[in-house]
Amino acid sequence: MLYGVIIGLLSLAGVVYGFTSSIAWSIAATIMGALVTALVQVFVYIIFFPEKAEKLASLVAKCVVTITGRAKKRQVALDLQSKINTCARSVDNETAGLMPYRLQIDWASPDTRGTFLDNDTVVVRLDYEPNPERNLVIAIMAFLSRALLAVERRYIDNTLSRSLELTMAKSMVDSIGSRGAATYMLENIIEPDCTKDQGVAEDCEVLTRMHMRGHLTRVLLRGLMDLARKAMPGFPNPSVRAQSRQIFSFMRTLSERQKGEIVPLVLKTELLKFQIVLVAKKDTRDTFDIWPYVERVRMAFASGNERVFILAIGIQNVDIAKRAFRKLVENEQAKLIDMQEYEVSDSETYGPAPAICIECKSMQKAVLEKLRRAFSKHVQQVNDGLVEIVAFGRIPGERCKVAVRSVKGRQSSRS
Repeated sequence: MLYGVIIGLLSLAGVVYGFTSSIAWSIAATIMGALVTALVQVFVYIIFFPEKAEKLASLVAKCVVTITGRAKKRQVALDLQSKINTCARSVDNETAGLMPYRLQIDWASPDTRGTFLDNDTVVVRLDYEPNPERNLVIAIMAFLSRALLAVERRYIDNTLSRSLELTMAKSMVDSIGSRGAATYMLENIIEPDCTKDQGVAEDCEVLTRMHMRGHLTRVLLRGLMDLARKAMPGFPNPSVRAQSRQIFSFMRTLSERQKGEIVPLVLKTELLKFQIVLVAKKDTRDTFDIWPYVERVRMAFASGNERVFILAIGIQNVDIAKRAFRKLVENEQAKLIDMQEYEVSDSETYGPAPAICIECKSMQKAVLEKLRRAFSKHVQQVNDGLVEIVAFGRIPGERCKVAVRSVKGRQSSRS
């Protein structure tokens, strides 16, 4: 009897143990799976948003700052990297390639300070000081000296290049929101430079006004980058730098434009040609809707402009700009390069209002090439090179007219 009771109890204990063991293993497996998933998510987040990882690392280092002074310095470096790299990513999103590098800060003695490029990273070696505003400003200036228009700036006018660097540095400090750093920069960098060179002072004032209108990174700097890339691989020369001043002067006139004022909207230099299409006049918008702007873009491409920027400020104007561009795309007359919506902050002229910048290029060459390939298959003279297609006009899906000419006699005909 007693033996049977003991056996029964042991059997019950075995069942309970097996049941609890399976639950424990199940819980352990669930925990391990959650940990692995979390680690994978953290790894992906670090790859795509390294500046956020630096911020997290900054917070972790800050927790142990009381243990060692080295951790304090590392925390400061990571915090600076996070702030500056976040600003750099934002600027590069507005204009791809404008600021393509990331920042890495290493603390060094005054004798070993310097800035150099290591693959896609700008390494700044600073001497550490307790003044955080000074550290931030010096790090930004050192970073921009290598990261802003890294190759293209050699083809830009020297005064304009320095003014761009100061304007972008001030913009980054303002976006970070450090009043102390802004004051330090004004007193120790901007004001001395502007006092020394009046040209820098004037250019900085104009560039600030452009930035407030949203034209600095979206139009001016894109134009300067295109100019430099067209000049490459040739050496920088006074002619190219003079053309950079032409682009600046053109955009200056546009940024200083008042409501209703007529200003030049076509830029043509030796290497670069583009046009601005402004959606601004209420009477034109209310009477003709999108059609004047569709025609202006079409005529701009027909005149040989490589690119067209459609600019608009205000809810109704932005809507007109979008619809006009959609119609151009539907008619295969324009192809989008970039479209950015933002808010202007020039309260003296327009007040806070939505704005848009649409950069587009002509589809003429691409469509013409398609027509050539199609005609070469079905028209023997085109395939044999006896006749060439020189221009066309079409309504997609309805009809197409093509202008051709004889290669030998150069006698124009139309079919």
